[in-house]
Amino acid sequence: VVFAEGSSIDSWVPYVDSVLVIASALVLVVIPIGLLRKSMRHLQNPALESKLEDRIRTVVEEVRLAEGLPVPILWIGQIASTVFLDVAFVVEPDRTDVAGEDRVRRALHSQLDDLAEDLWLVVEFTHDPELVE
Repeated sequence: VVFAEGSSIDSWVPYVDSVLVIASALVLVVIPIGLLRKSMRHLQNPALESKLEDRIRTVVEEVRLAEGLPVPILWIGQIASTVFLDVAFVVEPDRTDVAGEDRVRRALHSQLDDLAEDLWLVVEFTHDPELVE
C-alpha cells in the first residue's frame, strides 16, 4: 500500500485490503471443496479397487472350497475406509450349523486381517435362496 501512494495506481489503494481478503478466501476454500468432492465420490461409488476386490473374491473362494460349500452370493462395497463384505451361502438342510458359519467367518477374518481398510463382514447360511437374493 505504501509503495502505491502517490503513484498512478493511487486510486486502487482503498481496494487492496478487500482484494487480498477475497484472494485469501479463494485459496483457502480449495481445500474444503476438495475434501467435499472426495467424500461425495466415496458415497456415490461404493465400488472397490479391482485389485482389492479380486483379493477378497479369491479369499472367499479358498474358504468356500476348504469348507465344501456352494458358490456364495456376494456383495462387496466400500464407503470411506470401510469395506463391507456380505457372504451368503444357500446350503442344504442339515448341511452345516452355527459352528460351520463361525469357521467360515474366522477364516475370512484371519485371511483379510491385513487389509488397510476396516472390514465389516457378514456371513450367512440359509436354506431359502429368496432370503438372500
